[in-house]
Amino acid sequence: MNPALYVATIVERVFAHVLDDAESRAEDEFAREYLQQRYRLAGICQEWRAIMGPRIFEKLYFHVQCLSETVPNSHSMRAATEAGMANGGATASPAMPRFHLQTNSDIIPFMFQPRTIILRVDGASALGTGLRDFLTRRVFVDRPWPSVQTVRIDMSLKRGVGNGADMSHMAQSIHSLLSVTPNLKALSLSVCNAGELRLDIGAVVSSHAHQIAALDVNCLTTTDYSRLLFPALKDFSIWYREFEDLVSGSCMDISLLTNLKFHTIKPNELFRLFERASDRYSATFPNLETLSITFGVSSEEDTAVPDTSKKVLYSFPKLHSLYLRCDGGESPEVYWMFKDAPLERLHLVARIKFLQQLNMSDFPRLAHVQVSFNRKAGEVDPQYILGNLVSPVSNLRRLEFGVDWSLLCATWRFGCVRLRSLSIGHHFTRNELRNILQQLPELVTLNIECYLTHREGNASMSDMQSAVLRSDLSVVNRSLQALTVTDKYSYRKADLFSDQAVALVEMATHLPSLLKVVIVCDRPRARSQLIKDAFEGYAIQERAKHFANVSVYLKFC
Repeated sequence: MNPALYVATIVERVFAHVLDDAESRAEDEFAREYLQQRYRLAGICQEWRAIMGPRIFEKLYFHVQCLSETVPNSHSMRAATEAGMANGGATASPAMPRFHLQTNSDIIPFMFQPRTIILRVDGASALGTGLRDFLTRRVFVDRPWPSVQTVRIDMSLKRGVGNGADMSHMAQSIHSLLSVTPNLKALSLSVCNAGELRLDIGAVVSSHAHQIAALDVNCLTTTDYSRLLFPALKDFSIWYREFEDLVSGSCMDISLLTNLKFHTIKPNELFRLFERASDRYSATFPNLETLSITFGVSSEEDTAVPDTSKKVLYSFPKLHSLYLRCDGGESPEVYWMFKDAPLERLHLVARIKFLQQLNMSDFPRLAHVQVSFNRKAGEVDPQYILGNLVSPVSNLRRLEFGVDWSLLCATWRFGCVRLRSLSIGHHFTRNELRNILQQLPELVTLNIECYLTHREGNASMSDMQSAVLRSDLSVVNRSLQALTVTDKYSYRKADLFSDQAVALVEMATHLPSLLKVVIVCDRPRARSQLIKDAFEGYAIQERAKHFANVSVYLKFC
Protein backbone atom coordinates (compact mmCIF):
# COMPACT_ATOMS: atom_id res chain seq x y z
CA MET A 1 0.00 0.00 0.00
CA ASN A 2 1.16 3.49 -0.78
CA PRO A 3 2.70 5.06 2.37
CA ALA A 4 0.53 8.14 1.92
CA LEU A 5 -2.55 6.03 2.68
CA TYR A 6 -1.24 5.22 6.15
CA VAL A 7 -2.41 8.67 7.22
CA ALA A 8 -5.53 7.99 9.26
CA THR A 9 -7.30 11.20 8.31
CA ILE A 10 -7.00 10.47 4.58
CA VAL A 11 -8.48 6.98 4.92
CA GLU A 12 -11.21 8.23 7.21
CA ARG A 13 -12.28 10.84 4.67
CA VAL A 14 -12.45 8.22 1.94
CA PHE A 15 -14.72 6.05 4.04
CA ALA A 16 -16.79 8.99 5.24
CA HIS A 17 -17.52 9.98 1.64
CA VAL A 18 -18.59 6.46 0.64
CA LEU A 19 -20.59 5.60 3.74
CA ASP A 20 -22.31 8.95 4.19
CA ASP A 21 -23.53 8.81 0.60
CA ALA A 22 -25.06 5.39 1.20
CA GLU A 23 -26.55 6.31 4.57
CA SER A 24 -28.36 9.27 3.01
CA ARG A 25 -30.71 6.72 1.41
CA ALA A 26 -32.68 5.53 4.41
CA GLU A 27 -34.65 2.95 2.44
CA ASP A 28 -31.42 1.05 1.69
CA GLU A 29 -30.27 0.90 5.28
CA PHE A 30 -31.05 -2.80 5.72
CA ALA A 31 -30.64 -3.87 2.10
CA ARG A 32 -28.10 -6.52 1.21
CA GLU A 33 -26.28 -4.19 -1.19
CA TYR A 34 -26.01 -1.50 1.46
CA LEU A 35 -24.53 -3.88 4.04
CA GLN A 36 -22.08 -5.30 1.53
CA GLN A 37 -20.91 -1.80 0.60
CA ARG A 38 -20.22 -0.97 4.23
CA TYR A 39 -17.89 -3.93 4.73
CA ARG A 40 -16.29 -4.37 1.31
CA LEU A 41 -13.76 -1.56 1.79
CA ALA A 42 -12.78 -2.88 5.20
CA GLY A 43 -11.48 -6.03 3.55
CA ILE A 44 -8.82 -4.25 1.50
CA CYS A 45 -6.02 -4.48 4.06
CA GLN A 46 -5.24 -4.69 7.76
CA GLU A 47 -4.29 -1.03 8.03
CA TRP A 48 -7.65 0.11 6.66
CA ARG A 49 -9.52 -2.14 9.09
CA ALA A 50 -7.52 -0.84 12.05
CA ILE A 51 -8.20 2.76 11.15
CA MET A 52 -11.82 2.53 10.07
CA GLY A 53 -13.12 -0.32 12.20
CA PRO A 54 -14.80 1.91 14.79
CA ARG A 55 -16.63 3.82 12.05
CA ILE A 56 -17.77 0.73 10.16
CA PHE A 57 -18.98 -1.13 13.22
CA GLU A 58 -20.43 1.82 15.10
CA LYS A 59 -24.01 0.79 14.29
CA LEU A 60 -25.72 -2.44 15.27
CA TYR A 61 -28.74 -3.34 13.13
CA PHE A 62 -31.74 -5.54 13.93
CA HIS A 63 -34.39 -5.70 11.23
CA VAL A 64 -37.42 -7.84 12.09
CA GLN A 65 -40.02 -8.61 9.45
CA CYS A 66 -43.33 -10.15 10.40
CA LEU A 67 -44.10 -12.77 7.76
CA SER A 68 -46.86 -15.08 6.65
CA GLU A 69 -46.45 -18.85 6.91
CA THR A 70 -44.20 -18.92 3.83
CA VAL A 71 -40.71 -17.72 4.65
CA PRO A 72 -38.73 -16.21 1.73
CA ASN A 73 -35.12 -17.01 1.04
CA SER A 74 -32.69 -14.85 2.98
CA HIS A 75 -30.25 -12.51 1.28
CA SER A 76 -28.99 -10.97 4.51
CA MET A 77 -25.62 -11.30 6.19
CA ARG A 78 -27.25 -13.22 8.96
CA ALA A 79 -30.86 -14.37 8.81
CA ALA A 80 -32.98 -16.37 11.20
CA THR A 81 -36.63 -17.30 10.95
CA GLU A 82 -38.35 -18.22 14.15
CA ALA A 83 -41.88 -19.26 14.98
CA GLY A 84 -43.77 -20.30 18.04
CA MET A 85 -41.38 -18.65 20.47
CA ALA A 86 -44.05 -18.45 23.10
CA ASN A 87 -43.94 -22.26 23.14
CA GLY A 88 -40.23 -22.41 23.82
CA GLY A 89 -39.24 -22.94 20.22
CA ALA A 90 -41.85 -25.53 19.33
CA THR A 91 -43.24 -25.63 15.85
CA ALA A 92 -45.70 -22.82 15.38
CA SER A 93 -49.33 -23.37 14.66
CA PRO A 94 -50.74 -21.80 11.48
CA ALA A 95 -52.11 -18.92 13.57
CA MET A 96 -48.75 -18.07 15.08
CA PRO A 97 -46.82 -15.18 13.54
CA ARG A 98 -43.47 -15.87 11.89
CA PHE A 99 -40.48 -13.53 11.92
CA HIS A 100 -37.45 -12.94 9.77
CA LEU A 101 -34.37 -11.39 11.39
CA GLN A 102 -31.63 -9.56 9.56
CA THR A 103 -28.70 -8.31 11.63
CA ASN A 104 -24.99 -7.59 11.61
CA SER A 105 -24.49 -8.49 15.28
CA ASP A 106 -22.60 -11.73 14.60
CA ILE A 107 -20.03 -10.17 12.25
CA ILE A 108 -18.95 -7.31 14.49
CA PRO A 109 -15.53 -8.20 15.96
CA PHE A 110 -15.55 -8.34 19.72
CA MET A 111 -12.84 -5.66 19.86
CA PHE A 112 -15.18 -3.08 18.29
CA GLN A 113 -17.94 -1.74 20.48
CA PRO A 114 -20.95 -0.25 18.63
CA ARG A 115 -22.34 3.05 19.83
CA THR A 116 -25.78 2.86 18.19
CA ILE A 117 -28.48 0.17 18.02
CA ILE A 118 -31.20 0.40 15.37
CA LEU A 119 -34.26 -1.82 15.73
CA ARG A 120 -36.74 -1.83 12.89
CA VAL A 121 -39.93 -3.89 12.93
CA ASP A 122 -41.93 -4.00 9.68
CA GLY A 123 -45.43 -5.26 9.07
CA ALA A 124 -46.21 -6.28 12.62
CA SER A 125 -49.49 -8.18 12.25
CA ALA A 126 -50.02 -8.47 15.97
CA LEU A 127 -48.79 -6.93 19.19
CA GLY A 128 -49.14 -10.09 21.20
CA THR A 129 -46.70 -12.35 22.95
CA GLY A 130 -45.26 -13.74 19.70
CA LEU A 131 -43.34 -10.61 18.73
CA ARG A 132 -42.50 -9.85 22.34
CA ASP A 133 -41.03 -13.31 22.96
CA PHE A 134 -39.15 -13.32 19.68
CA LEU A 135 -37.43 -10.07 20.61
CA THR A 136 -36.81 -10.86 24.26
CA ARG A 137 -35.73 -14.50 23.88
CA ARG A 138 -34.02 -14.58 20.50
CA VAL A 139 -32.79 -11.10 19.62
CA PHE A 140 -31.74 -9.28 22.78
CA VAL A 141 -30.17 -12.05 24.84
CA ASP A 142 -26.79 -13.21 26.10
CA ARG A 143 -24.66 -10.17 25.24
CA PRO A 144 -24.94 -6.72 26.80
CA TRP A 145 -23.81 -3.64 24.89
CA PRO A 146 -22.33 -1.23 27.44
CA SER A 147 -20.76 0.88 24.69
CA VAL A 148 -24.13 1.73 23.12
CA GLN A 149 -25.33 5.25 23.91
CA THR A 150 -28.00 5.70 21.20
CA VAL A 151 -31.03 3.52 20.46
CA ARG A 152 -33.43 4.06 17.56
CA ILE A 153 -36.64 2.04 17.38
CA ASP A 154 -38.83 2.19 14.26
CA MET A 155 -42.00 0.10 14.20
CA SER A 156 -44.35 0.00 11.22
CA LEU A 157 -47.59 -1.78 12.04
CA LYS A 158 -50.21 -3.04 9.64
CA ARG A 159 -53.14 -0.66 9.32
CA GLY A 160 -55.90 -1.37 11.80
CA VAL A 161 -53.68 -3.36 14.16
CA GLY A 162 -53.53 -0.55 16.70
CA ASN A 163 -57.27 -0.27 17.31
CA GLY A 164 -57.93 -1.80 20.71
CA ALA A 165 -54.57 -3.60 20.95
CA ASP A 166 -52.68 -4.13 24.17
CA MET A 167 -49.51 -2.03 24.30
CA SER A 168 -47.99 -3.84 27.27
CA HIS A 169 -46.24 -6.38 25.04
CA MET A 170 -44.64 -3.64 22.94
CA ALA A 171 -43.54 -1.91 26.13
CA GLN A 172 -41.91 -5.14 27.31
CA SER A 173 -40.16 -5.56 23.94
CA ILE A 174 -38.71 -2.06 24.13
CA HIS A 175 -37.72 -2.58 27.73
CA SER A 176 -35.83 -5.78 26.81
CA LEU A 177 -33.74 -3.84 24.32
CA LEU A 178 -32.97 -1.08 26.79
CA SER A 179 -31.94 -3.65 29.39
CA VAL A 180 -28.85 -4.56 27.31
CA THR A 181 -27.83 -0.90 26.94
CA PRO A 182 -27.04 0.25 30.48
CA ASN A 183 -25.32 3.46 29.35
CA LEU A 184 -28.10 4.75 27.08
CA LYS A 185 -28.01 8.53 26.51
CA ALA A 186 -30.27 9.06 23.46
CA LEU A 187 -33.53 7.35 22.50
CA SER A 188 -35.62 7.69 19.33
CA LEU A 189 -39.02 5.97 19.18
CA SER A 190 -41.24 5.93 16.09
CA VAL A 191 -44.43 3.91 15.58
CA CYS A 192 -46.39 4.16 12.31
CA ASN A 193 -50.07 3.18 11.86
CA ALA A 194 -50.51 2.98 15.61
CA GLY A 195 -54.20 3.86 15.55
CA GLU A 196 -55.35 4.67 19.07
CA LEU A 197 -52.66 2.74 20.91
CA ARG A 198 -51.51 4.12 24.22
CA LEU A 199 -47.95 3.77 25.47
CA ASP A 200 -46.65 4.97 28.80
CA ILE A 201 -43.25 6.26 27.68
CA GLY A 202 -42.16 7.16 31.17
CA ALA A 203 -42.73 3.59 32.36
CA VAL A 204 -40.99 2.05 29.35
CA VAL A 205 -37.73 3.90 29.96
CA SER A 206 -38.02 4.24 33.71
CA SER A 207 -34.74 2.46 34.40
CA HIS A 208 -32.86 4.88 32.14
CA ALA A 209 -34.83 8.07 32.79
CA HIS A 210 -32.14 9.56 35.00
CA GLN A 211 -29.49 9.40 32.27
CA ILE A 212 -31.32 10.04 28.96
CA ALA A 213 -30.13 13.32 27.50
CA ALA A 214 -31.87 13.16 24.07
CA LEU A 215 -35.40 11.94 23.33
CA ASP A 216 -37.20 11.82 19.96
CA VAL A 217 -40.82 10.65 20.09
CA ASN A 218 -42.86 10.02 16.94
CA CYS A 219 -45.69 7.65 17.75
CA LEU A 220 -49.06 7.10 19.24
CA THR A 221 -52.02 9.44 19.01
CA THR A 222 -52.81 9.14 22.72
CA THR A 223 -49.36 8.71 24.20
CA ASP A 224 -49.26 8.89 27.98
CA TYR A 225 -46.80 11.61 28.98
CA SER A 226 -47.81 11.72 32.64
CA ARG A 227 -44.47 10.28 33.74
CA LEU A 228 -42.31 12.05 31.18
CA LEU A 229 -39.72 13.15 33.70
CA PHE A 230 -36.08 13.07 32.59
CA PRO A 231 -33.80 15.14 34.84
CA ALA A 232 -30.82 14.90 32.42
CA LEU A 233 -32.83 15.65 29.25
CA LYS A 234 -31.29 18.34 27.02
CA ASP A 235 -32.61 17.53 23.53
CA PHE A 236 -36.30 16.84 23.02
CA SER A 237 -38.13 16.27 19.73
CA ILE A 238 -41.81 15.36 19.54
CA TRP A 239 -44.23 14.75 16.68
CA TYR A 240 -47.70 15.90 17.64
CA ARG A 241 -50.92 14.26 16.54
CA GLU A 242 -54.45 15.55 16.51
CA PHE A 243 -55.48 14.00 19.82
CA GLU A 244 -52.27 14.43 21.75
CA ASP A 245 -52.12 16.69 24.75
CA LEU A 246 -48.62 16.96 26.12
CA VAL A 247 -49.48 19.97 28.23
CA SER A 248 -52.14 18.60 30.54
CA GLY A 249 -50.30 15.60 31.92
CA SER A 250 -46.59 16.14 31.45
CA CYS A 251 -44.35 17.00 34.36
CA MET A 252 -41.39 17.78 32.11
CA ASP A 253 -39.81 21.21 32.57
CA ILE A 254 -38.96 22.56 29.10
CA SER A 255 -37.07 25.48 30.63
CA LEU A 256 -34.21 23.03 31.33
CA LEU A 257 -33.79 21.97 27.70
CA THR A 258 -31.01 22.99 25.33
CA ASN A 259 -32.58 21.88 22.03
CA LEU A 260 -36.32 21.64 21.46
CA LYS A 261 -38.21 20.55 18.34
CA PHE A 262 -41.98 20.42 17.76
CA HIS A 263 -43.55 18.83 14.67
CA THR A 264 -47.16 19.56 13.61
CA ILE A 265 -48.09 21.28 16.84
CA LYS A 266 -51.15 23.49 17.12
CA PRO A 267 -50.36 27.08 18.06
CA ASN A 268 -52.63 27.08 21.09
CA GLU A 269 -50.86 23.98 22.42
CA LEU A 270 -47.53 25.75 22.00
CA PHE A 271 -48.68 28.80 23.93
CA ARG A 272 -50.08 26.66 26.72
CA LEU A 273 -46.84 24.69 26.97
CA PHE A 274 -44.73 27.84 27.17
CA GLU A 275 -47.07 29.34 29.74
CA ARG A 276 -46.30 26.47 32.09
CA ALA A 277 -42.76 27.78 32.41
CA SER A 278 -43.95 31.25 33.38
CA ASP A 279 -44.56 32.77 36.78
CA ARG A 280 -47.60 34.71 35.48
CA TYR A 281 -45.68 37.71 34.17
CA SER A 282 -42.38 36.31 32.85
CA ALA A 283 -40.94 33.11 31.47
CA THR A 284 -37.23 32.48 31.04
CA PHE A 285 -35.65 29.62 29.12
CA PRO A 286 -32.06 30.00 30.30
CA ASN A 287 -30.57 26.99 28.49
CA LEU A 288 -32.47 26.83 25.20
CA GLU A 289 -30.09 27.24 22.24
CA THR A 290 -32.05 25.85 19.27
CA LEU A 291 -35.82 25.83 18.75
CA SER A 292 -37.69 24.28 15.83
CA ILE A 293 -41.46 24.65 15.47
CA THR A 294 -43.65 23.25 12.68
CA PHE A 295 -47.24 24.39 12.97
CA GLY A 296 -49.82 21.92 11.68
CA VAL A 297 -52.99 22.77 9.81
CA SER A 298 -55.01 24.89 12.20
CA SER A 299 -58.10 27.04 12.39
CA GLU A 300 -58.22 30.75 13.15
CA GLU A 301 -59.20 29.87 16.70
CA ASP A 302 -56.05 27.75 17.13
CA THR A 303 -53.75 30.60 16.03
CA ALA A 304 -55.15 33.22 18.39
CA VAL A 305 -52.74 34.24 21.12
CA PRO A 306 -54.33 33.59 24.54
CA ASP A 307 -54.79 36.64 26.75
CA THR A 308 -52.70 34.97 29.44
CA SER A 309 -49.75 34.60 27.01
CA LYS A 310 -49.95 38.24 25.94
CA LYS A 311 -49.18 39.27 29.50
CA VAL A 312 -46.06 37.12 29.73
CA LEU A 313 -42.62 38.51 28.97
CA TYR A 314 -40.55 35.74 27.36
CA SER A 315 -36.78 35.56 27.56
CA PHE A 316 -34.42 33.31 25.58
CA PRO A 317 -30.94 34.50 26.60
CA LYS A 318 -29.06 31.72 24.73
CA LEU A 319 -31.33 31.04 21.75
CA HIS A 320 -29.14 31.29 18.63
CA SER A 321 -31.12 29.17 16.11
CA LEU A 322 -34.85 29.43 15.32
CA TYR A 323 -36.82 27.39 12.74
CA LEU A 324 -40.46 28.24 12.00
CA ARG A 325 -42.71 26.46 9.53
CA CYS A 326 -46.42 26.45 8.78
CA ASP A 327 -47.94 23.54 6.86
CA GLY A 328 -51.35 25.08 6.32
CA GLY A 329 -53.68 27.82 7.46
CA GLU A 330 -52.54 31.01 9.13
CA SER A 331 -49.36 31.06 11.14
CA PRO A 332 -49.59 32.56 14.63
CA GLU A 333 -47.90 35.78 15.67
CA VAL A 334 -44.84 34.77 17.66
CA TYR A 335 -42.41 37.55 16.77
CA TRP A 336 -43.04 39.30 20.08
CA MET A 337 -41.82 36.20 21.92
CA PHE A 338 -38.37 36.13 20.29
CA LYS A 339 -37.54 39.72 19.38
CA ASP A 340 -35.01 40.01 22.21
CA ALA A 341 -33.33 36.64 21.58
CA PRO A 342 -29.66 36.69 20.47
CA LEU A 343 -30.47 34.88 17.21
CA GLU A 344 -27.64 33.97 14.86
CA ARG A 345 -29.59 31.75 12.47
CA LEU A 346 -33.20 32.04 11.29
CA HIS A 347 -35.02 29.64 8.96
CA LEU A 348 -38.59 30.47 7.87
CA VAL A 349 -40.70 28.16 5.72
CA ALA A 350 -43.85 29.33 3.89
CA ARG A 351 -45.90 32.39 4.84
CA ILE A 352 -44.70 32.94 8.37
CA LYS A 353 -45.88 36.18 9.94
CA PHE A 354 -42.48 36.44 11.59
CA LEU A 355 -41.07 37.69 8.27
CA GLN A 356 -43.76 40.35 7.94
CA GLN A 357 -42.81 41.78 11.33
CA LEU A 358 -39.06 41.25 11.05
CA ASN A 359 -36.90 44.18 12.08
CA MET A 360 -33.21 43.45 11.55
CA SER A 361 -32.23 45.95 14.23
CA ASP A 362 -33.79 43.60 16.80
CA PHE A 363 -31.23 40.91 15.89
CA PRO A 364 -27.76 42.44 15.60
CA ARG A 365 -26.10 38.99 15.80
CA LEU A 366 -28.19 37.44 13.03
CA ALA A 367 -25.73 36.04 10.47
CA HIS A 368 -27.67 33.40 8.51
CA VAL A 369 -31.24 33.69 7.21
CA GLN A 370 -33.05 31.18 5.03
CA VAL A 371 -36.57 31.65 3.62
CA SER A 372 -37.97 28.54 1.95
CA PHE A 373 -40.97 27.85 -0.25
CA ASN A 374 -43.75 25.49 0.85
CA ARG A 375 -46.22 24.19 -1.74
CA LYS A 376 -48.93 23.71 0.88
CA ALA A 377 -48.95 27.34 1.94
CA GLY A 378 -47.89 29.19 -1.23
CA GLU A 379 -45.04 31.54 -1.98
CA VAL A 380 -43.68 34.22 0.31
CA ASP A 381 -44.49 37.81 -0.64
CA PRO A 382 -41.23 39.13 -2.17
CA GLN A 383 -41.88 42.61 -0.82
CA TYR A 384 -41.32 41.36 2.72
CA ILE A 385 -38.00 39.82 1.71
CA LEU A 386 -36.97 43.08 0.07
CA GLY A 387 -38.20 45.48 2.74
CA ASN A 388 -37.44 43.49 5.89
CA LEU A 389 -34.48 41.33 4.91
CA VAL A 390 -32.48 42.47 1.87
CA SER A 391 -32.60 46.27 2.06
CA PRO A 392 -32.05 46.97 5.79
CA VAL A 393 -28.51 47.45 7.00
CA SER A 394 -27.43 44.32 8.87
CA ASN A 395 -24.53 41.99 9.65
CA LEU A 396 -25.87 39.08 7.60
CA ARG A 397 -23.16 36.83 6.22
CA ARG A 398 -25.34 34.18 4.56
CA LEU A 399 -28.73 34.64 2.88
CA GLU A 400 -30.90 32.05 1.10
CA PHE A 401 -34.35 32.58 -0.39
CA GLY A 402 -36.48 31.75 -3.38
CA VAL A 403 -38.93 34.31 -4.81
CA ASP A 404 -39.88 35.85 -8.13
CA TRP A 405 -36.91 38.20 -8.19
CA SER A 406 -38.22 40.05 -11.26
CA LEU A 407 -40.81 41.72 -9.02
CA LEU A 408 -37.98 43.33 -7.04
CA CYS A 409 -35.43 44.28 -9.64
CA ALA A 410 -36.73 47.78 -10.24
CA THR A 411 -36.38 48.89 -6.61
CA TRP A 412 -34.09 46.58 -4.66
CA ARG A 413 -30.83 47.50 -2.95
CA PHE A 414 -28.69 45.42 -0.63
CA GLY A 415 -28.26 46.77 2.88
CA CYS A 416 -26.52 43.57 4.00
CA VAL A 417 -23.36 44.36 2.05
CA ARG A 418 -21.18 42.05 4.18
CA LEU A 419 -22.74 38.91 2.70
CA ARG A 420 -20.30 36.11 1.97
CA SER A 421 -22.83 33.57 0.71
CA LEU A 422 -25.98 34.25 -1.30
CA SER A 423 -28.47 31.74 -2.73
CA ILE A 424 -31.49 32.91 -4.71
CA GLY A 425 -33.93 30.40 -6.15
CA HIS A 426 -34.92 32.37 -9.23
CA HIS A 427 -33.56 33.01 -12.71
CA PHE A 428 -31.37 36.01 -13.56
CA THR A 429 -30.33 37.97 -16.58
CA ARG A 430 -26.76 39.13 -17.08
CA ASN A 431 -27.48 42.71 -16.00
CA GLU A 432 -29.30 41.59 -12.85
CA LEU A 433 -26.39 39.37 -11.93
CA ARG A 434 -23.95 42.23 -12.53
CA ASN A 435 -26.01 44.50 -10.29
CA ILE A 436 -25.85 41.99 -7.42
CA LEU A 437 -22.12 41.42 -7.68
CA GLN A 438 -21.35 45.15 -7.73
CA GLN A 439 -23.14 45.64 -4.42
CA LEU A 440 -21.53 42.79 -2.50
CA PRO A 441 -17.75 43.32 -2.19
CA GLU A 442 -17.27 40.43 0.28
CA LEU A 443 -19.34 37.80 -1.52
CA VAL A 444 -17.53 34.44 -1.84
CA THR A 445 -20.22 31.99 -2.99
CA LEU A 446 -23.27 32.64 -5.17
CA ASN A 447 -26.05 30.18 -6.14
CA ILE A 448 -28.56 31.29 -8.76
CA GLU A 449 -30.82 29.96 -11.50
CA CYS A 450 -30.61 30.78 -15.19
CA TYR A 451 -32.16 29.70 -18.48
CA LEU A 452 -28.99 28.11 -19.81
CA THR A 453 -30.70 25.89 -22.37
CA HIS A 454 -33.57 26.23 -24.81
CA ARG A 455 -35.13 23.89 -27.33
CA GLU A 456 -34.31 26.48 -29.99
CA GLY A 457 -30.91 27.38 -28.54
CA ASN A 458 -28.03 27.64 -30.97
CA ALA A 459 -25.09 28.85 -28.88
CA SER A 460 -21.73 27.57 -30.09
CA MET A 461 -18.11 27.74 -28.99
CA SER A 462 -17.61 30.46 -31.58
CA ASP A 463 -20.31 32.56 -29.92
CA MET A 464 -18.65 32.22 -26.53
CA GLN A 465 -15.23 33.09 -27.91
CA SER A 466 -16.64 36.18 -29.59
CA ALA A 467 -18.36 37.29 -26.36
CA VAL A 468 -15.14 36.91 -24.38
CA LEU A 469 -13.06 38.73 -26.97
CA ARG A 470 -15.54 41.64 -26.97
CA SER A 471 -15.46 41.90 -23.17
CA ASP A 472 -13.68 44.96 -21.76
CA LEU A 473 -12.54 42.78 -18.78
CA SER A 474 -13.57 45.46 -16.31
CA VAL A 475 -13.75 44.13 -12.74
CA VAL A 476 -17.27 43.76 -11.35
CA ASN A 477 -16.39 41.84 -8.19
CA ARG A 478 -13.02 40.89 -6.64
CA SER A 479 -14.23 38.43 -3.96
CA LEU A 480 -16.44 35.82 -5.65
CA GLN A 481 -14.77 32.41 -5.74
CA ALA A 482 -17.59 29.90 -6.33
CA LEU A 483 -20.57 30.27 -8.68
CA THR A 484 -23.33 27.63 -8.94
CA VAL A 485 -25.89 28.02 -11.72
CA THR A 486 -28.94 25.77 -11.97
CA ASP A 487 -30.52 25.47 -15.41
CA LYS A 488 -34.06 26.77 -15.01
CA TYR A 489 -35.30 25.25 -18.24
CA SER A 490 -36.30 21.59 -17.87
CA TYR A 491 -37.75 20.82 -21.29
CA ARG A 492 -36.43 17.39 -22.16
CA LYS A 493 -35.44 18.25 -25.72
CA ALA A 494 -33.53 21.38 -24.71
CA ASP A 495 -30.09 19.99 -25.52
CA LEU A 496 -28.69 23.26 -26.85
CA PHE A 497 -27.39 26.21 -24.87
CA SER A 498 -29.06 29.60 -25.13
CA ASP A 499 -27.76 33.16 -25.34
CA GLN A 500 -27.88 33.35 -21.53
CA ALA A 501 -25.21 30.66 -21.36
CA VAL A 502 -23.01 32.85 -23.55
CA ALA A 503 -23.73 35.81 -21.26
CA LEU A 504 -22.74 33.73 -18.23
CA VAL A 505 -19.32 32.93 -19.68
CA GLU A 506 -18.83 36.58 -20.61
CA MET A 507 -19.79 37.68 -17.08
CA ALA A 508 -17.09 35.41 -15.68
CA THR A 509 -14.47 37.52 -17.46
CA HIS A 510 -15.30 40.31 -14.98
CA LEU A 511 -14.65 38.06 -11.95
CA PRO A 512 -10.87 37.68 -11.56
CA SER A 513 -11.16 35.85 -8.20
CA LEU A 514 -13.42 33.10 -9.57
CA LEU A 515 -12.10 29.57 -8.88
CA LYS A 516 -15.08 27.23 -9.33
CA VAL A 517 -18.19 27.08 -11.52
CA VAL A 518 -20.86 24.40 -11.04
CA ILE A 519 -23.50 23.90 -13.72
CA VAL A 520 -26.57 21.97 -12.50
CA CYS A 521 -28.84 20.36 -15.11
CA ASP A 522 -31.73 17.93 -14.77
CA ARG A 523 -29.99 15.38 -17.03
CA PRO A 524 -26.90 14.97 -19.22
CA ARG A 525 -27.36 16.98 -22.40
CA ALA A 526 -25.98 16.44 -25.85
CA ARG A 527 -23.74 19.49 -25.54
CA SER A 528 -23.37 19.75 -21.77
CA GLN A 529 -19.59 20.06 -22.14
CA LEU A 530 -19.85 23.34 -24.01
CA ILE A 531 -19.49 25.69 -21.03
CA LYS A 532 -16.70 23.56 -19.55
CA ASP A 533 -14.88 23.63 -22.89
CA ALA A 534 -15.33 27.39 -23.11
CA PHE A 535 -13.48 27.97 -19.83
CA GLU A 536 -10.72 25.60 -20.87
CA GLY A 537 -10.33 26.81 -24.45
CA TYR A 538 -6.91 28.20 -25.36
CA ALA A 539 -8.19 31.26 -27.24
CA ILE A 540 -10.52 32.23 -24.38
CA GLN A 541 -7.84 31.73 -21.71
CA GLU A 542 -5.51 33.97 -23.71
CA ARG A 543 -8.06 36.75 -23.35
CA ALA A 544 -9.33 36.01 -19.82
CA LYS A 545 -6.17 34.65 -18.20
CA HIS A 546 -7.79 33.90 -14.85
CA PHE A 547 -9.92 31.23 -16.57
CA ALA A 548 -6.87 28.98 -16.26
CA ASN A 549 -7.56 28.88 -12.48
CA VAL A 550 -11.28 28.10 -12.84
CA SER A 551 -12.53 24.52 -12.36
CA VAL A 552 -15.85 23.79 -14.06
CA TYR A 553 -18.06 20.95 -12.82
CA LEU A 554 -21.19 19.49 -14.39
CA LYS A 555 -23.77 18.19 -11.93
CA PHE A 556 -26.85 16.26 -13.04
CA CYS A 557 -29.88 16.00 -10.78
